[in-house]
Amino acid sequence: KPATGQVQPDVKVQVALDAKKREADNQFEVLMKLTINSVAKDTGDSMFLLELEYVGIFAIEGVPDDQMHPFLLIECPRMLFPFVRRIVSDVTRDGGFPPLNLDTIDFVQLYRLPTNSAWAALSTSVKRVGSAAGRGRGRQSSSTVTVVLLSSVGASTRSGCRPPTSSR
Repeated sequence: KPATGQVQPDVKVQVALDAKKREADNQFEVLMKLTINSVAKDTGDSMFLLELEYVGIFAIEGVPDDQMHPFLLIECPRMLFPFVRRIVSDVTRDGGFPPLNLDTIDFVQLYRLPTNSAWAALSTSVKRVGSAAGRGRGRQSSSTVTVVLLSSVGASTRSGCRPPTSSR
């Protein structure tokens, strides 16, 4: 049943991150998964569900091993986010809703959340990436960090949208 008149949405955004080493030297794949669910505040009826998986392939050099895990799950998603925000805005607008402009995500805060089983599994897989060089704490003035976003691809976008209808 289409929504009529002015409907106040309750939008919930879930974010999941994953990272893995690619076969090529110094290349990493970072996946950002967003699940956005919008329901009408007054009735609880679903307005839309949008699921997006967005992947970036990064060439990273000069990041010490002990800093690679947070770098992959904080800095790389931060670089991908403007593209993800644009896709979400376009998909919701094209679905007949006002464009949904996502607030900036604090990836540092997300990274610092208490470890659950998903983060523990991710932590285990990402700890093994990188080379054995550069074990020092912090950045040294003579080291250079190079990050290149080689490619970014929306792996899949699924949305179920019901455009609102206005009553006349």
